[in-house]
Amino acid sequence: GAISYLKQAVKHKDPYTPKYIYAEAYATLGVIYQFYFPVHNHLTFAAIYYKDALKYEPNNHTARKYLKKLRKYSK
Repeated sequence: GAISYLKQAVKHKDPYTPKYIYAEAYATLGVIYQFYFPVHNHLTFAAIYYKDALKYEPNNHTARKYLKKLRKYSK
């Protein structure tokens, strides 16, 4: 259920919501897809969500850390 709630949350772009909230939601989606559904196409989704997180917060620790690990894994 977490995936659907997070996806709904990031759809609603509220100008008053701090950007790090969106970054954390996207990074969390990335973690879910990377570690709970580690098949090839879901790893692609994980990378997309990490990159989305970095658009909102370029120094997001979670997204940077796990995107780096994902890139090493995919080589």
